[in-house]
Parts: sequence; structure tokens; C-alpha cells
Amino acid sequence: MLCPICKSKATFTKQGRLLCSSSVCETNTGVKPQKQPKSTSKPFKAIKTKGSEHSLQYQVIELLRANGIMAISTDVMSGLAYFSQTDHRRFAFINHHKKMGYIVGQSDLIVVMPDTIAFAELKKDKGKQSIEQIAFQKIVEKLGYEYTIWRSLDDVKDWLDI
Repeated sequence: MLCPICKSKATFTKQGRLLCSSSVCETNTGVKPQKQPKSTSKPFKAIKTKGSEHSLQYQVIELLRANGIMAISTDVMSGLAYFSQTDHRRFAFINHHKKMGYIVGQSDLIVVMPDTIAFAELKKDKGKQSIEQIAFQKIVEKLGYEYTIWRSLDDVKDWLDI
């Protein structure tokens, strides 16, 4: 298997962490796939934002849609949680999504409003952007689009001015 960041040889540990053979790659610290969050039918105010970024994303999408705003999720790789580290379908899944246009570092949401298209990255309170996310942000901004990082519903409300 190749490291998704530097394309060097990589292997998985017994704990499911990706280890890269390159001494300079950031994956040497290990990247563990996130588990798929449980779906909920509770209103967005009832979900705790201190949980995962996925919990925040559910809330953000509900808030945007409640205000008539289109939000397109680009989170296709969370599907990896359904495959074990050694399942050959896992690698087929990754390759399929790369061929379909998935870009490492792409934003979590594309927000579409009249006269506005914005790319939104969702992070926990102290979450940091990866090198690929920063590179994606620079490309988006160079093309003249807005890129924003939301850490809470209040950030979204401030951005929407509601």
C-alpha cells in the first residue's frame, strides 16, 4: 500500500494505524480511520458539539437547510470505517473515489447560496488543518472563492449573520 500523503510504501499496524516508510511524512505518527457516527433524529440543538466533527457537521447541515441554504457534503472517505484494514474492498473504495474526483484535503462542505459559493472545513475546538487542507484552501482562495473554518454552530451563525 502507498501512503496517501507522500506516496511512499506504507503498512498498517495491528491497531489499525497507517505507518509510512518515509522519515519525513506526517503519517509516521499514525492515522487511525474515524468510526462512522451513529445517525440521530434529534434536532440539531440536542446534539453535543463537543463530540466528533461529524456531529458538528450534522448540526451545520441542519442549520443551513433550515435557512434555505444548500450544503453539499464532500465527506466520502468516512465510508472506510465499514472495511477492515486488510479488506481488499477498502483499497478498491479508495481508488474508486480518487478516480471519481476525491481530492485529499478537500473541504467538508460546499455551501451554495445566491451569488456565493463557499468551502467550509469543520474542526473540533483545537483541531488543526492538515497540510493538504491548507493547500486546498490556498487553491480555493486563489480561484476567488471563500474558504472558512467552523468550530461551532455559533461560527456558522456569525458567518450567516443570523
